Amino acid sequence: MRKLLKYFLLLLLAMPLVPRAQYFLTGQDPSSIRWSQLRTNNFKLIFPSADTLNARRLANLTQSAYKHVRFDLNAPAINTSVVLHNYSVISNAMVGWAPRRLEVFHTPPQDGYAQDWYTQLALHELRHVAQLSRVNQGFGKVIFGLFGQQGTAGIFGLYVPFWFVEGDAVVSETAMSRSGRGRSPLFEAGLRAQLLEVGYYLYDKAYFGSYKDFTPDVYTLGYYLVGHNKYKYGPAIWERAFDRVASKPWMLVPFSSGIKSVSGYGKNRLYTETMFDLYDIWKKQYDSLSYTETIQISPPVNDYTAYSSPVPIKYDEVIALRNSIDDIDRIVRLKDGYEKVLFTPGPMLGDDISATDSLVVWDEYQSDRRWSNQNFSVLMKGDIKTGKISQLTRKSRYFSPDISSDNQKIVVTETDIYGQNAVVVVNAENGSELRRFGCDSLFFQTPVWHPDNAQIVVVVVGKQGKSLILISADMMSARRLIPFTFDDISLSDVAEHSVLIAAGNSGISNIYSVDISDGSVNMLTSAPFGARDAAYVSDNGDIVYANYHAGGDAIVKALHTNLSSVPSEKVLNNGYPLADYLSSMSVYNIDHATITDSAYAVKPYHKLTSLFDLHSWSPFIVDVDKMNIQPGINLLSQNTLSTAVTSLGFGYNTNEQTGKYSLGFDYYGWYPVMNVSLTHGMRRGLTVNDSTLVKLKWWETVVSAGAYVPLNFNQGKWFNGIAAGISLQQTIRKMDKDIPLNFKEPTITSLSWELSAYHRQITSLRDIYPRWGQTFRLNYRHTPFNQNKSHQFYTAMNAYFPGIGNHHGIKLYAAYETQRDRVISFGDQIEFPRGYNNLFYNTTAALKLDYVFPVWYPDWVVPTLFYLKQIRGGLFGDYLYGEGTHNTAIHTSAGLELLTEWHFLNLPFPVTLGGRLAQPFGSDNPVIEFLFGINLSTLY
Repeated sequence: MRKLLKYFLLLLLAMPLVPRAQYFLTGQDPSSIRWSQLRTNNFKLIFPSADTLNARRLANLTQSAYKHVRFDLNAPAINTSVVLHNYSVISNAMVGWAPRRLEVFHTPPQDGYAQDWYTQLALHELRHVAQLSRVNQGFGKVIFGLFGQQGTAGIFGLYVPFWFVEGDAVVSETAMSRSGRGRSPLFEAGLRAQLLEVGYYLYDKAYFGSYKDFTPDVYTLGYYLVGHNKYKYGPAIWERAFDRVASKPWMLVPFSSGIKSVSGYGKNRLYTETMFDLYDIWKKQYDSLSYTETIQISPPVNDYTAYSSPVPIKYDEVIALRNSIDDIDRIVRLKDGYEKVLFTPGPMLGDDISATDSLVVWDEYQSDRRWSNQNFSVLMKGDIKTGKISQLTRKSRYFSPDISSDNQKIVVTETDIYGQNAVVVVNAENGSELRRFGCDSLFFQTPVWHPDNAQIVVVVVGKQGKSLILISADMMSARRLIPFTFDDISLSDVAEHSVLIAAGNSGISNIYSVDISDGSVNMLTSAPFGARDAAYVSDNGDIVYANYHAGGDAIVKALHTNLSSVPSEKVLNNGYPLADYLSSMSVYNIDHATITDSAYAVKPYHKLTSLFDLHSWSPFIVDVDKMNIQPGINLLSQNTLSTAVTSLGFGYNTNEQTGKYSLGFDYYGWYPVMNVSLTHGMRRGLTVNDSTLVKLKWWETVVSAGAYVPLNFNQGKWFNGIAAGISLQQTIRKMDKDIPLNFKEPTITSLSWELSAYHRQITSLRDIYPRWGQTFRLNYRHTPFNQNKSHQFYTAMNAYFPGIGNHHGIKLYAAYETQRDRVISFGDQIEFPRGYNNLFYNTTAALKLDYVFPVWYPDWVVPTLFYLKQIRGGLFGDYLYGEGTHNTAIHTSAGLELLTEWHFLNLPFPVTLGGRLAQPFGSDNPVIEFLFGINLSTLY
């Protein structure tokens, strides 16, 4: 029964997966960019022509590391395109497989570990390339032959758990370097605190997450599952798992079967055994230490809440950033165990804020109006007294601001589109640049003002790891405070003679002081799970900091009398040395390797001649709207820059016994998005003529073309956008010569004009609707060139409001539609009252009111069968007024809905199951409906 259910779910998944695989678009860069390319043995690097230097450096790193990264997976080398995106401030990279490419966004993160950004990406992302190429072996080659690259991606997405995908890549970046996330104590803090304070969660909850409790992400979970068992059983455990996925996907659980063949455990049991092992290791560490006595400043919480970046503005008052699963991010004032919300920031790229007793500053992500791969990091300033938020800079790339104590200047870091890094001082009143300090060989993180408001301390990242430097008041010189180290450090505050940092020398992140004069480093705190973001409260040495526990980060105060002062060289590291074990198993370390500086030839990359890249195909056509499959052939193309998507196919309709050719092309590389499509084939049907049933047969050609402009106006906590478009469709029909009938109008030309807009507040994990928001849509369709004209006008609005309870939401839908069907019927767009079917009117007006609310977060698990994450309910009332040719009527209904969110059989996509009870007023019979949905976004 279990196998039959899994086959059924896989079949349901396969239908929408095939046509959507070609649309894994990672966004577009500005159309004005001129592109170049270079080729290595295994990679084609595509990059903005003005950044040849970084492109060559990335090419040398990837080519050098590739053979070592894929070695223990026994993965074959495969040629891969690499695209370098310079215009985004988001620190990211990703591997896509339909088409196959590696996308690199070149701005390094402000909270990154002690390694060059491109070096990090070479180890991590190339491991993903190796993972996917490993699946394309054995029977995987047969799947590739049938479906192309989307077949490989489909097997990978269905059978290889995401915790392995990311955890294995973190193992790669850690084992093959002197840095990596696996060496950062804060990286493990979430899992370690959970195991020691709460206990382990069942596999499904740990993997798929929870609305009720915080669960470490797949990077942390995966690193310990992959790394610990690689050390315990050897590399064969994961190579065997991949071999089973590639060679025997029909087993349904090939990955787990491969694990069991080496360890004796399937993946669920292996997870449990790993948690037991980690608990024993970390419990011994926990019991062997004594801990700093602290006073909690932040209020007690019921839900996971992380306070960070505390800034004392008085001895007993702190401003901090709050992140919670129960709310959107807030900047809060903490005092006497209570908090007050001061500001609601928009999306932030880090968790750094800076404040005085009157102002708070932070950086905020801001998108481009049109190009999703061009965005900015702007400076925001909040006035504590008035509550007013102002934007200081426009289209900037400023990060980690720190305001001077006199409110006159803000120091930030900057990384420009060419990878040049600088420390920049700007005017706190208007954001204008005052002066800057740069260095070609260093990347700057989290600058902090010295109390003299002239000198600046900043973290630098170079080839030998991280260090601290003190920049002179004139910003003409700098002095190194400590030697470079591959151990991760983060800077948080500066006093007259010392600097506060967080470091992991003891195996746990703790607060250390650095003497500015002699560079001596001393450990001040002993935290059970992790301490960070320390700041001096007073001149006598009292500090506040973020102290991690299973419930999140609390802001605590430690009196100077309770702080230690242990020289860093005497600090004992009794943490779990998994990273060192893994490094000892690798023969390659990128920090010790000699990277060849090959001057690869650079050639222009022509966008016009690179529009097509055939990556996938299938022996059938899927009609997503009608949910049916037709035999035929479908060819899918998407270019490497994600600007052109093409499909070409032929499908055979078994019901009509006719075939149809199809062609579609969408182009995203200009300011307006353009699309054209063409279908041509024979159609069959039936009609009644003079009481006689007549079989019809005709040729039909449908040509469509359209353009729309999507514009983005996000601002702060609001997502705003507007789109306007026009499309034309022409249908040409020619009756077969053997049919005695003909069409009154063989050619039908229709135009569609559309305008849409949205304005909504960002949401938290638990929100069902946005607390506030509006959407608007207006559409007019007509046939202006036909004798018997048809038209349809439709306008609709959704408005969102908060309900009476937490995460309750209200949605009001109002719409109006009028139409005249003559030569063509456009089909209704208006939403009809729930509980009614087969309503036909020329003019309709509708109102719908929904009230939704969470019922329970049960986190129920039956291992390997199902995991129930959420139950939510809803009440509704619907109204519709309709005018027909000969009648008018009012239809109303009310009812309730109950929806549940599940994961079945450890499959990665959530499934929504539920029911609706609708009572049409005027009827004695309630209508019961089954609701079903699959969220496939988790696969991309």
